[in-house]
Amino acid sequence: MNILIVENDPLIVEDLQDKLESLGYPKTETADNVADAMELINQAKPDVALVDIELNGPLSGIDLGLELHEKNIPFIYLSEMQNLQTFQRAQKTKPQTNLPKPVTLLQLRNSLLEINTEETDVPESSFILVSHGDKKHKIVKQDVVYLKAARNNCDIFLTNGKRFVSSTPMNNVIEKLNTDNLVQVHRSYTINIEKVETYVGNMIQLEGVEDAVPISDTYRKDFLKNFDTV
Repeated sequence: MNILIVENDPLIVEDLQDKLESLGYPKTETADNVADAMELINQAKPDVALVDIELNGPLSGIDLGLELHEKNIPFIYLSEMQNLQTFQRAQKTKPQTNLPKPVTLLQLRNSLLEINTEETDVPESSFILVSHGDKKHKIVKQDVVYLKAARNNCDIFLTNGKRFVSSTPMNNVIEKLNTDNLVQVHRSYTINIEKVETYVGNMIQLEGVEDAVPISDTYRKDFLKNFDTV
């Protein structure tokens, strides 16, 4: 994690650097005013900034906080005793937290761990890996048109006309895809509702594939709930 310290007291800067190094964060940049801090930020975006609210110069730490918020850089305010008006102004810039000086090792550790936890939240993957035999195929979730159960396997049909066979039942594939767009229309068929082009009688025509998919009476009502009819 690359940490930017923006503080005009060199003794506090040194203390923060010592604490950060003891916590396993040896990589720091320092600035004592907003202009120099912005120059460093534009050169290499930090992962987090520690910002003294009471900076020297025409711009305060709160001014820098506004810039950091705009750039989506998490930051922690450091401050002496502050009046209510200053505190309320600072909170409007959405800091991670507001720590009083002198900052303790425990306060610093916990604040950085919260940021680490947020950064390591993994977004839901946009693809799955489908196993068949000794091969794994990468499939983009939004490209799935429909699934067809085939005993203990599942055929996966894509918008580009390709078909993959997964050596796992259809229910397992549905669980891995984990999307609200999938709707079962037959004991053996599940479709991507976003890919429906036409629906006539007992057949559904889907985007990107030649063969229509059958729909059974058991699933018809739930299928039709996905559409407004005019």
